[in-house]
Amino acid sequence: MPVFSRRRLQQMLDDLSAYLDQEKARDLVQRLESKKVDQALPGEMELAMLWAISNTGDIVIEPEWWGDNRRPDAVSETIVLGTQVAVEIAAATDNSISPEEAMDRVALSIAEFCNRLSKGAGHHFYFRFGETTKRLEGRSFRQVLAPSDFQLSEELGKRLREWVREDRFKSEKITLSEPGLWVEVEWKSYRQIRYHNIWTSLPPQAYSLEENPLFALLRRKADQLRAATTGTVRVIVVADVGSTF
Repeated sequence: MPVFSRRRLQQMLDDLSAYLDQEKARDLVQRLESKKVDQALPGEMELAMLWAISNTGDIVIEPEWWGDNRRPDAVSETIVLGTQVAVEIAAATDNSISPEEAMDRVALSIAEFCNRLSKGAGHHFYFRFGETTKRLEGRSFRQVLAPSDFQLSEELGKRLREWVREDRFKSEKITLSEPGLWVEVEWKSYRQIRYHNIWTSLPPQAYSLEENPLFALLRRKADQLRAATTGTVRVIVVADVGSTF
């Protein structure tokens, strides 16, 4: 879901036009217009932060004169008056630790298989995934039962075929399980929306203070500022576009 209205985004782009070269402007517009949330929302956050910095009075976006080819998103001497400040803008999400993509893969595979048996049946399926607890290095952690490399087995296909062809799918739920998988499939009277048709009680989690996506993101952004000259203030702005950290 967009953070800003289209009119507001266009106004910020117009205000920044004097500071953006054609390549950077094109990159921002493509990301803003992307149907992928993990592209559009970070694009909005970057645009908003660049616009905010420009309103302090001075900004250079991705300066060509930077010490190496890992240029910061912006440099300004008016955020802190008289001091050069290099800024990297990071957008944090739960995508890389969320089980959503694995669950979606399973859901798509099952829905497409059943659509071939009964036209449109799979579009009405709602999927509830189970979880398990495992131990790693003496610590327990929860894991959703949805394999990231899921492929429908012959046995599961046979059960689904009977469930759909015998027309039981509208009145009975079906539970599918095998090593690494547990999912309950229920037919709903209304068409389901992708990603809104999957559920698990397992939230996105990380099990290490340093070995997690947010820390990795900060490390990458810090590398972008490594060539800053002595006396330069280095700032990483982290925008929340769907992170529970």
